Amino acid sequence: HFYSTTFMKIIIATGIFPPDIGGPAQYALNLEKEFKSLGHTVTVLTYRWEKKLPTGVRHFWYLMRCLFTFPSADLIIALDTFSVAFPAVLAAKVLRKKIIIRTGSDFLWEWYVERTSDLVLLRNFYKTSFDRLNRKEKLVYHLSGFAIRHADKLLFSTEWQRQIWLPAYRLTLAKTGIVENYYGPKETSVPPVARNFVRELALFCGKMRLDWPRHLKGLQKKMRQLCMIILQNHLRILWTLLLGVT
Repeated sequence: HFYSTTFMKIIIATGIFPPDIGGPAQYALNLEKEFKSLGHTVTVLTYRWEKKLPTGVRHFWYLMRCLFTFPSADLIIALDTFSVAFPAVLAAKVLRKKIIIRTGSDFLWEWYVERTSDLVLLRNFYKTSFDRLNRKEKLVYHLSGFAIRHADKLLFSTEWQRQIWLPAYRLTLAKTGIVENYYGPKETSVPPVARNFVRELALFCGKMRLDWPRHLKGLQKKMRQLCMIILQNHLRILWTLLLGVT
């Protein structure tokens, strides 16, 4: 439908949008540009000053904004599964509008790992850690589940994540789909002479965005790898010197 000659009024519901920094913000911006280039009318509905409001209050205010904005829309696209998806789905159902949810990352898993420092893998999270969720996290799980089950379509970026969520949220395969992230043209690659662990460590630290509790063990692993490389090199030099002496 996006590439048909019938132009639509599309609303993109997103938690962040430039000048906010983050992948979802950039994704929403590029999505807006692409739809506009196809001739559609696009409105972006994002959190503004209400970000400072307490949980629940800001969601209620966003719901009021959705109810005010959605009547003229042909389609709503929500770019998360809780903060904007839950109020957006409620408003869409009241107004009988079509809504698509694009999952992105797993907000509940990220929240749990940050709170507990339990570095459980996402593929194991819903099987092994669900009983350890606190009340707020369980509420997020149930409200997110309501939103994604009542959306007209739920889109994943990978088949891997879809297979994790199907049993975890009791989803039907027919209501889901896969829309992969954009892959740019492949750049010419040059085989490395050797692994540059110092550069890898610097890149890893840059991606942490100062989220130390969540990534501390990963940093420790990188440091151990770096120390082992340095130690091996020193031992190799020492062994060469000893052979030269004898």
